[in-house]
Order: sequence, then structure tokens, then C-alpha cells
Amino acid sequence: MKTKLTITFLFFFSLLQAQNLLKSIYDLEMFPQDMKQQKEFIDETISNILVYNFIHGGPGNSQFDLKSDKGVKVNFPFKDSLWLTFLDSKTNQAATSYTIHYTYDFKYHKFYDDAEITDSTFSNSTIFDLATKYYDYDEYVLINKVLNNYKLEINFEDRRTLFFNELAGILVENEIDFNTILTEEEKGSYIDSEIEEIMLDAILEETDFEFEEIILKVFEHFILDNKDNSKTKENISKVFEDKKVFQIIEEKVLQPHIRVSLLKGGFLHIPKKYATFNTMNEYNLFPIDLIIINIDFKNKEIVVSFENKDSNSITIPESTYQSTVSKNKNIKSKKINMKISNSDFKLEFFEYNPIKNDIQLYEVLIK
Repeated sequence: MKTKLTITFLFFFSLLQAQNLLKSIYDLEMFPQDMKQQKEFIDETISNILVYNFIHGGPGNSQFDLKSDKGVKVNFPFKDSLWLTFLDSKTNQAATSYTIHYTYDFKYHKFYDDAEITDSTFSNSTIFDLATKYYDYDEYVLINKVLNNYKLEINFEDRRTLFFNELAGILVENEIDFNTILTEEEKGSYIDSEIEEIMLDAILEETDFEFEEIILKVFEHFILDNKDNSKTKENISKVFEDKKVFQIIEEKVLQPHIRVSLLKGGFLHIPKKYATFNTMNEYNLFPIDLIIINIDFKNKEIVVSFENKDSNSITIPESTYQSTVSKNKNIKSKKINMKISNSDFKLEFFEYNPIKNDIQLYEVLIK
């Protein structure tokens, strides 16, 4: 899998004139071949939409207008009718003009200018490298964290000496005699962190490697377990003191996020055979004030979240929860996901369970 961000769902970065068709300002030709269905979903959803009055806000909030004499409406390319609309608060009819505000974030693009994603991007070594950047570790913090997890069965003084000798061995050509840098008497004048900094400074002064290369060297020598992948993952989690480090990097760094704020609100229409809403029941509309779009290159999915700050009563005729089929399930939900994968399209209804303090997710396949 290989792609560049300029050819994904990020049509927002083009400088627009008074009006433009979205399909004239984005290019999907290089979209990953193994995400063909997702590419078609993007293309069919937005290719014929006109946008007006684009204002690019850089990394912050940008905006553009949607206009239609018949009322602004975004149709999703399913066999069944699912669409997004915006109502005029005065007439309670579809608005003929609506301003979209959005922010865009793709941290991987900030860390690497070429913004290229390949299968190796999700390897342990790359996750380790990206975590170093995401958690804002410099050389001193990284080495301290690795040392803190190094050969814990040995007493601290001995393992610190052994660790820095090994580190010097992979980063410099000539052996460093740390006893000439700090005598035992001198060590008594410093705290442990200062001693580590002095020892690391001695290595950094002699090495020809840049920090990017040092990260890889450290990973290969101290973190990687060639015989046990789970041990490598455990080592990475310990260095960053976060058991969810892989999930965090894959979701917050390696997925583009588009956050669309609907300041005047919007409504998602879903056919009643999938769900019915008590609010605005005549049109079966789910009120929303926020849309979040994530492109998941690893799992080959596009997830569009429709959210509202208030809970809404929903009845789902047939759904699946933890592989169990439910009939006429009544829930209260603030969030509905639309998930487009290679295998299927589905809606996900989220219900917060205060007793268990968790989220229950009900899935509905759509056509």
C-alpha cells in the first residue's frame, strides 16, 4: 500500500475561486489500489458538489459555503437513501446556503514532509520512531527511558555503566572510557540524571549519527526482540510508559482527521428500516453538530462520525452487538458512525452504559 496525502480526501487545501466543483480540485488517481471501494465512496459523494467562498485558515479553522436553490443536500452513494441536510431555522425547510467550518490534522505529515505511507509505516520500528516524536522525546529523555527498562535484574550502578558502554558501542567507532570523564569522586557531586546527561554528551560529541539514526540504532539494539514480536511491542510500551502507544500512534498520527463543525447544526437522514429517531420523526432525521472523518490506511477503512452534544432516542429494528443479533433495540445515542471498508458498509450506533461505564456499539449493515 502506498499513497500520498494530496490524493486522499484532502480536497480542502486547494485555493478556490468564487465557486468550484470539488472534483476539479482533488485527485484520487493515486489512492491505494486496495482501497478501491473507499475511493469510489469519496468520489461519488462529493464529486458533483459546488463550493463557494473558500477561506483557508492554515492549520486552524477554514471554511467554505454550500449553496443550492433546491436546498443544500449531500447524498451518500448507497442503494438505500442516506443523506445529510441543513435546515433553515426560520422556515424549517432545507437551507439554500450553509457555511462549513473545518479543521484538518495529519501528524504524520508534520513529521515527514513527503507524507508517504507504505506497509512498513506500521512496523514496530516506525511506530517507535513516531512515538518518539509524538511524545516529544529528545535524546536525553529517550535514553533515560530506555535505561530505566534495561537489565533490571542488575544493580543500578552496574547496569548504567553496562548500558552506556553498549550505547557507545553502537554509536561511536572508538571506545569511550567513562571513568576518565567522571571519576567515582566526581559522581558524588551529581544526581543520577546529571551523570546520565554527561555520559550521553560524551557519546553525542563523538558520534556521526543524527537523532533520527540514533532512534533506529537504539530500537534495533535495545528494543527489538527478533524472536518475539510481542516482547518488542511490550518493550516499546515500557519506553513510552503507555500500554496503548500502538493504538495512539496508529489513530492520532497515522490517520488523517477532518473535523467539520456545523455551527447551525445539521441532520442525517437514515431509512427507517435501519433506525428511527424520536426527534423530527416525520423526516427521520438525526440532529448533528459535528462530523469527524478519519481515513484508516492500516485497516483500509473510512469512518465518518456524526455527533451531537445531546442524547437522542433511537430504535434499531435489527442490529448486532458483540455477535448477538438484537431486535427493536431502544437506545440513547449521541453518535452514529458510517464505516466504509473493503468488505461492507455499516452504521454503528453508540450507547453509553453508565452502570458498566463503557460504550456499547450496535452495528447495522447497509446497502
